[in-house]
Amino acid sequence: MLFCSDGIPLELVLSWTKVGKDARHRACMDMLTRLRIVRRGEGSVYGMHEGFQRHVQRALGGARVSGGTCVEDLPNQDVVDAYAWDQWERVLLFAIGTGDETMEDGAAGLVGAGGLDLKAIMISSGLIAEKEKGFYCITQTGFRFLLSDTHTQVWGILQEYIKHAESFRSSDLFDMLIEFILQLGFQRDCMSMQEFSPEKKEISSDLCRLGLLYPFQKGQRRDDVYLVPTRLAVMLSSRSDASVREDGFVIVETNYRVYAYTSSPLKQSILRLFVRCDVLLPNLFVGTITRDSVMSALESGVTAEQIIGYLTEHAHKKTQSRIPIVPGVVTDQIRLWQKEIQRMETFAAVLYKNFETEALYKDIAVFTEKIGAMVFADDSKQEIVAVSSFHEQIREKIKLLKQNM
Repeated sequence: MLFCSDGIPLELVLSWTKVGKDARHRACMDMLTRLRIVRRGEGSVYGMHEGFQRHVQRALGGARVSGGTCVEDLPNQDVVDAYAWDQWERVLLFAIGTGDETMEDGAAGLVGAGGLDLKAIMISSGLIAEKEKGFYCITQTGFRFLLSDTHTQVWGILQEYIKHAESFRSSDLFDMLIEFILQLGFQRDCMSMQEFSPEKKEISSDLCRLGLLYPFQKGQRRDDVYLVPTRLAVMLSSRSDASVREDGFVIVETNYRVYAYTSSPLKQSILRLFVRCDVLLPNLFVGTITRDSVMSALESGVTAEQIIGYLTEHAHKKTQSRIPIVPGVVTDQIRLWQKEIQRMETFAAVLYKNFETEALYKDIAVFTEKIGAMVFADDSKQEIVAVSSFHEQIREKIKLLKQNM
């Protein structure tokens, strides 16, 4: 499909699946279609979208990202992983409101300023919003973003970064950015920045700040900088984030107590979204899941499943063999607390009463029911409650009927 420009007949596509795997095959094709990677043309023919097909062809079959000049004395993988997580935590801390937008400390300072406008990306993606002049705070979308898996987070930021490049930077840089990101998912060798064009150097600088590339220096020259993809970049070519997942650190007990073995300000801040902090030690967070703490998170836009998913995904290795990992009494209670705020739905409405005649009341009641605005009607009191968004239509109808009385 990658190198077929005329498309592939549906019969051939269906023949790719094994016996008994038809449902999974259809689900995969539906997902590819929704992602606009694959399109269905006329005559039941499937093909890749031209733009995506062109970029992947150039990424896999075109020029290499680097000449592979750096093959010895590669950085230790643990150092690269630590750098990637540190940079990504800085991105998430910025969303919370405690991070630094520049993120130029340490190794990231080797690659120059770049053009990464993290605040603009966060605003355009709806993760933060201006509460007061010059003061930004996290939104409901931002809360949900913090609790999502790393794979979703990375692709979410990259999508906005690509949109930002398309809107505010040159079209050549946009095309180069797409190809470069696609190449990173399959790149295993380190790359020399000396071989890059100025545009690619700018992109590399931005990706270093996001933790997708690790910069290091060889030799005494300031410009003798090399880049190696981190696990975050490798993850781009895979749906699973198992290769980048950190060791679990959370233990949840049946009495709603939470023990988190971490010194990370980010992880502590995320836990505070739905856990009441009781004790905070240098490497231990002790808290309790309470009704108030969970309700506060739910009212901020977080769902019960996201809370449970976060506790499960980051469970300590000693509890990962438990079934279920998070005690059932805790997960059931979190879901019950969510149902408490879903029992009643509120919306703006308008009360109409004191109709001049019974006929006018009945005509308005019929009209309100017809347009789907009716909430409640009391024939004995001749009162109607309607959704406020239909108020102008109902008012004009009342005026018209009164003129014809």
